[in-house]
Amino acid sequence: MRIKLAWILALSLILHTSTQAQQTSPSKSNAQFGLEGSLGMSVGKDIVALNVGGPAFAIRFHKDWKAGIMALPSVVFRNNATVTRLGIAPRIQYKKLSLILPLYEFNTVWYMTAGLSYQFSK
Repeated sequence: MRIKLAWILALSLILHTSTQAQQTSPSKSNAQFGLEGSLGMSVGKDIVALNVGGPAFAIRFHKDWKAGIMALPSVVFRNNATVTRLGIAPRIQYKKLSLILPLYEFNTVWYMTAGLSYQFSK
């Protein structure tokens, strides 16, 4: 599990570095390349989750405010075990910081957590 997480982090760093280099080079196109997503942490009763934001649907109310729902691929620490889960979370975002309320399913029982995430995109 740790090896997979290390590979994911290394790949993310490589993609981020290469997209930053592409953004600074002069270009005749209006196309922009960049890494989008979020990184967060949420906690609940006997559960802690590290979240990476996945697909999301959001409504922008103001240039700084958004609200919506997102899928959260997560590493969950529960009952002295580490597992991966796909959570679903409503979110309220102000600028690049979001309040998230991820829900995770374990054996047909849903657990709610609360936390913050940081949006790293333009």
